[in-house]
Amino acid sequence: MANINLQSLTNKMDQFMYFLYEQNIDLACVTEHWATYEILERINSQNHKFGNAFCRASSRHGGAAIIMRNDISFNELNELRNLSFDKKIKIAAVRLNKLNIILIAIYRPPSSDIHPFLSILDDVLESCYTEYCS
Repeated sequence: MANINLQSLTNKMDQFMYFLYEQNIDLACVTEHWATYEILERINSQNHKFGNAFCRASSRHGGAAIIMRNDISFNELNELRNLSFDKKIKIAAVRLNKLNIILIAIYRPPSSDIHPFLSILDDVLESCYTEYCS
């Protein structure tokens, strides 16, 4: 598993996919991918696929995404992703079916106020507990 701050996936797609393959990475939480949903949906290599993401609508920068090995079964958790707020918190989330684990990629822009971030993070954790752990 890896957590990677890419600062633009678009111009590093081949290198990133090669890195995942060479390092035998099953799951990658990616922040600052700077990509659109259309670009992320093109991640369908021989070994990896796109799982879930938050992409900024108002700017090119930012974002959170989850990339995983092709043979991993998952469900997108869009209700958690939808708790994202531009310039406050970016969230991508999946439930790994076989392991019954929730995987969340979270990013807080360094210039953002910590208090809204913590409030939303609390909502995310509460939602995870209420929806998936009780």
